[in-house]
Amino acid sequence: MLPVNQAYFLAIDFEYRQQGRELESQVSEIGLAQWQINGAVEIIDDHQFEQGDTLENYWPQFAHQIHKKTVLVAHARGTEKKFLQKAYPHLTELLWVDTLVLSKALYPDLGNYELSAVCSSLGLMPAIQNSTQTQKLKKAQWHSAGYDAVACLELWKYLVQQAGWQEYDLLRILAHFKLS
Repeated sequence: MLPVNQAYFLAIDFEYRQQGRELESQVSEIGLAQWQINGAVEIIDDHQFEQGDTLENYWPQFAHQIHKKTVLVAHARGTEKKFLQKAYPHLTELLWVDTLVLSKALYPDLGNYELSAVCSSLGLMPAIQNSTQTQKLKKAQWHSAGYDAVACLELWKYLVQQAGWQEYDLLRILAHFKLS
């Protein structure tokens, strides 16, 4: 059992130059943000990869964020999960929250489920745009890894609050939405 109010949520977002056979070598940005119940969403890293820089080389900055109560959060987790699995194959036991899947299940009439559209439809734009965290970013815009990571966590925070999941078992929530 892992109550939502005891978990450490780590949003991860990758931006990449092009899709190819070796996705990890194409990463251009990684954004990491964190959130715990009763806390604010905080940006941890908004890293721009230089030519020749790889996700494997980024491991020291990423590794210390992963611990027993870490739950990764992404909007359409497939891309992020694929990048992580290729670069760090030993990371197999991580829990994932996919805000795309949750948005579709909880708000079936939205029509457009891009992160920006969901956040706009749910009235989250002022919280995202006025956040001191997004103001720290070099690029405070959609499809910037740091900005998208903050927005993804603001969306997850909103979903938790709206559903009243603060004390629910996260594992049961993930199983219910087929995210585990």
